Amino acid sequence: MDSPAPRIVLKYREGRFRLAYDLMKKSGPSPAEFAAIVRDVKSDEGWTAATSSDCETDCDVPVALWKNMLDMMYTGHPDLAWTLLDQSWSTTPKGNAAFVKDFC
Repeated sequence: MDSPAPRIVLKYREGRFRLAYDLMKKSGPSPAEFAAIVRDVKSDEGWTAATSSDCETDCDVPVALWKNMLDMMYTGHPDLAWTLLDQSWSTTPKGNAAFVKDFC
């Protein structure tokens, strides 16, 4: 129900549909916009008690985190997506390993 659906564009090439990265690329957020995204994700009520420093599986994180990460990745800014994760994760880095595994 809360799964984000990033905008993707496909091109038909060589007998199949493929991601059209050139048509999805857009400017990334300004430093001020990025800082606002980090603040919004960090303060999101979607963080749950399960998202703790010892979280190993089924870590509940707000949809806003992975929605923004997907948007950044599909528009050509994977570096910003991973920076968003690092800057907004509300617990120790150990806890995000399960999320990164599931996300990837």
